[in-house]
Amino acid sequence: MFKQFKPREISPTGQEEISRLFQKGDYHNAVQQCKKAGYKLSEFQNDIEAGALKLLLSRRPSEILSFIHKHSIHVQYDVTTLLKAAFDFGDYAGFLKNAYRFNIHTGIDQHIDLAIEQLKNREQNPQAEAWEQKFGALREQSKR
Repeated sequence: MFKQFKPREISPTGQEEISRLFQKGDYHNAVQQCKKAGYKLSEFQNDIEAGALKLLLSRRPSEILSFIHKHSIHVQYDVTTLLKAAFDFGDYAGFLKNAYRFNIHTGIDQHIDLAIEQLKNREQNPQAEAWEQKFGALREQSKR
């Protein structure tokens, strides 16, 4: 009549698989596996940092920033360094999104202005104008 469903068992190598996912920078799938298996992210700090290096070398610092923001996990790189890397790699939208998300503009104001200018040069004017307004408000708040 009804099938008997058993909870999915994690293989003994589940922890190894999660480590492998983190090390290759596949943070999304690694986090899902951690949740299924009941592990804490902090148990994989070294693997997370290895993945951060791989992502940075693969020119994907915005993924690291998103992971840091979503899970409050720290890696060997500070947020400002990762933001500057995103800018240097030409990921202007990711740079602006994460700078705003982390409420960081002091010390990278020139980068912000140049990134907005690059969006305008790429004819992404609505996005550029939105970022100008957001960062204008952020800068105004910090003056108070």
